[in-house]
Amino acid sequence: MNKKLCVPIALLIILLLLCSCGRANENLELALCGSYAVPGFFSSDLKGELPSVEVLETDEYGRTLFEFTAISSVSGEKETALVICQKRDGDFVYFYEDICYRVAPYEDQDISELKAQNDWTKKLDMWKMSRRKNQITFDLCIRADHGFKNGQVAKEFCEYMEIERDDINNLNFQDISSSGHGLFHVHISSDNEPRHYFVIVSPEYDISVLEVTGTIPSSTEISGFKIASGWGYRPEGASMP
Repeated sequence: MNKKLCVPIALLIILLLLCSCGRANENLELALCGSYAVPGFFSSDLKGELPSVEVLETDEYGRTLFEFTAISSVSGEKETALVICQKRDGDFVYFYEDICYRVAPYEDQDISELKAQNDWTKKLDMWKMSRRKNQITFDLCIRADHGFKNGQVAKEFCEYMEIERDDINNLNFQDISSSGHGLFHVHISSDNEPRHYFVIVSPEYDISVLEVTGTIPSSTEISGFKIASGWGYRPEGASMP
């Protein structure tokens, strides 16, 4: 091998080894968990100042309570949520879907309630967990292989809402379920008024729409919307190791 290539290759190998272990890797996995778990907080690019993760506590079974700060696609502002990740195994991150987060502001009672809902200090219950693939590229981006074409999603949404394509300001991917349904956030201008919607798209591009009247729908509202739209929650989790 050319000696001129040996040094940069060696440095690259060392860098990759450093990036694959320790605290930095944990924070990346938790950022991926927060991106999928909190509606509107999906952050495809994990480089830079945001999104950020601050681990607050870990229980004896490996659950992690952390603060996840990102730019909300709904508000367009920096927001913070408490999130509990049930488990990380390198291939997936696991969480109790729809009930694993609280968006700031929150108080001590909110933290206690969040822990109770997520079985803090209890044995892991795979049956209750959803999971998302831990796919982070070398340039620190989440690789979400959802397969949906944004143009087709926009077309179906416009037909459903009876609006023009130019009325859409932003259309952003948020999540993908085990059944292949995609969750998107759509921001439109209608009659000069900004409006926000969560849109669930089936693999056949059938869509369901939920208007967002606040920052984020309640857990009851978002779970009801998902169930009515055919969203898959991974009940097969009980058979996972």
